[in-house]
Amino acid sequence: MLDLKSFIKEKAKEFRVKVENIVELNPQEIKMDLRARWKCMFGCDYYGRASCPPNVPEFDECVRFIKSYKRGLVIIFKFKEYMKDKRKAQKLLLEIENNLVLDHPFAFVIFPGGCDVCETCDGKSCKTLARPSISAMCINADSFGINWRDGYSIGIILID
Repeated sequence: MLDLKSFIKEKAKEFRVKVENIVELNPQEIKMDLRARWKCMFGCDYYGRASCPPNVPEFDECVRFIKSYKRGLVIIFKFKEYMKDKRKAQKLLLEIENNLVLDHPFAFVIFPGGCDVCETCDGKSCKTLARPSISAMCINADSFGINWRDGYSIGIILID
């Protein structure tokens, strides 16, 4: 099996996105918080898109989904230009997922922030490209201890 952390770091260079750190985690220990979803529902411009509430599962199903995985990786990104770097990070995560599904058919990525894979959202590519955000999945992103104000963001890779 490939050295996943090295693979991610190499791919990040190709995508020109800064990966500050990669941390293994047990999905059973991810802190779930319904308040994260509420922040999505009220005050977020992405609300209503295919990868955001109300088009993602409810809290209980998010918990069951996350907890069904055995292994996870948190990728800590450092963004200089938030929107530009977030789009590159999301494309990187999709590339990683596509490589993992050969050996791990249920590999699944969770995006930093709302989906911005496409320059303009036409709602047509969402079935193959969009993934839910950390908040849409009811994950308490603050529990990872990063400072958002300094340009840090996270993505998660879940592996069966």
